[in-house]
Amino acid sequence: MSKPTAVSPNSSPKPPKPPRPANMPTLEQITGEQIDQLLGILNCSFPYVLKSHAGVGETPQEILKEAAMSAEVTVMNACSRLDKILSEDKRWTSGTYDMLEDSLRGVYDSQSQLNKATEDALHQQQRPSITLKPTLTQVAAGHWIANYGGKNGLTGEGATPAEAFQRFDFEFYGMVEQLAQEEAQKKPAKRKKK
Repeated sequence: MSKPTAVSPNSSPKPPKPPRPANMPTLEQITGEQIDQLLGILNCSFPYVLKSHAGVGETPQEILKEAAMSAEVTVMNACSRLDKILSEDKRWTSGTYDMLEDSLRGVYDSQSQLNKATEDALHQQQRPSITLKPTLTQVAAGHWIANYGGKNGLTGEGATPAEAFQRFDFEFYGMVEQLAQEEAQKKPAKRKKK
């Protein structure tokens, strides 16, 4: 038979660690990577352009012209893309990124509040006054009794129903703790083997 576990009214499972916000690249990082890629393309293309104009090499002239034309188109496209990046004002301000970060922070805060509310609701559902469903009786104006088990049962009294249920929970936890202590006293001390 398993022994009862002592439960205190203030104990609750450790809350989970809040999730960390998504680690998104900044606009500067994205722009830097795009510029690096375009400069890499230009570095690879320039030798073909320069070689075709110099007329140096062992490649037949027809193939060299086609490679040079292709390289020139690639260089022009890369330069056009660089011009677009450099002329976009939003890339050089952080307004959009700041808006996104604020929105994500709001979502994170809302999720944290939801997690806390869920944890509180679960804790409320585990209260003895909820699980045992004691009878609630108004004895007089401002005097309520939550009773479970009849005349000799567990009771909690208060000025409001909420206070009566809260006192009932407190009495329940005190009873559980007392039973755990009595159970611990009943067990004989274990002797050490020599």
